[in-house]
Amino acid sequence: MASMFRGRGKLLDDQGVEYPVEFEFQIMHTTSRTPGLPPEVVDSTANGMVWPRDSATTLPEGYYWLHADDGSRTRVKNLGMTWMILSGV
Repeated sequence: MASMFRGRGKLLDDQGVEYPVEFEFQIMHTTSRTPGLPPEVVDSTANGMVWPRDSATTLPEGYYWLHADDGSRTRVKNLGMTWMILSGV
């Protein structure tokens, strides 16, 4: 089972620097089925991309808080070529 988390917002690094961004994450859920019980999510992974709205800006590898325009706040990590959700959503 998969879901998408996408939108606009801002990244905040540990030094308080803000970056206006757009983002898209695909969240994959692994479920376990036991006869007679509803499916249970046993594992989730979320990988995606975050792009600065200013094309001249680069986003260094590291940990950030992603503050989405919808009000959600998610801890993410930039791994260089991909991003990973650590908590939230």
